[in-house]
Amino acid sequence: MREPTSPVKHFDLPGHDSPAVGFEVPLEMLAACHERVEAQCATLRRLAGHLARQGADRQAQEAASALMRYFDTSAVHHHADEEVDLFPALIEAMAGSDAVCLRELTASLTADHRALERCWRALRRRLEQVASGHAAALPDEEVLDFIGLYERHIAREEAELLPMAARLLSDAELDRIGLAMRARRGAFDPTHLASPSLPDTLRRAPSLSLQGAVMSQPHLHLSPDAIYPFDARGVAKRFRHAAIFGALDSLQPGETMRFANDHDPLPLLSQIAQRYGDRVSVEYRQRDPGVIVIDFSVH
Repeated sequence: MREPTSPVKHFDLPGHDSPAVGFEVPLEMLAACHERVEAQCATLRRLAGHLARQGADRQAQEAASALMRYFDTSAVHHHADEEVDLFPALIEAMAGSDAVCLRELTASLTADHRALERCWRALRRRLEQVASGHAAALPDEEVLDFIGLYERHIAREEAELLPMAARLLSDAELDRIGLAMRARRGAFDPTHLASPSLPDTLRRAPSLSLQGAVMSQPHLHLSPDAIYPFDARGVAKRFRHAAIFGALDSLQPGETMRFANDHDPLPLLSQIAQRYGDRVSVEYRQRDPGVIVIDFSVH
């Protein structure tokens, strides 16, 4: 387990002296995300006051657009980092022990995520109006509820969750979490690891290139038919679901991930249904022994 080496603003972890940390130190990355959330919340608070005084001027429009970009992408990734990777890793690390308190903690934090997402959807509708230059107010109650929930959520994670993760998780497990976080943001292209023998249904689609993408734009959305292949056969099994969720999260409505695998991924389909609901539809394109091709379409 990695020992802390330097004090930081929120959470005493090695190498975390600013938000510019990397995926090789995933707990520090999560703590740095908290700082970014706090900065965005401060912008939201200032924007509410600005709108009351100046209306939806150009400065307000730019601020509203920036807030939507952040909370539509980076904040979503942060919640997935915890729910898909960190929480299960912690529960597994407690195997054989009494993990009731840990399960209660992660369940409570997950409930916070859903509450934050509900608050954000209401605020986002107002921000869309501001970004379009239309007169719109940000009610103090909605803004303060959203910011207050994030403040309490972050405080609990930094007081309980992250210190527990630093104690319980091995270096190998932290490396796995960091790689999954990287994949979720499109910082590497899982298709580069794939088998050179592709099904014909994948050959006809352009590559889902995530190489070098930034967090606010996970891939470039250049395919004319909006189909991007993902060959899961070359991705290590322990990273596979995280990489798949990261690829799906990078797609926009109307786009499709054409997924190839060597077996029918029924547990994955169940997880996708639970995670995305009606937002992602499933269509088998090929279902032969040893070759499965599925279209996951985002709506």
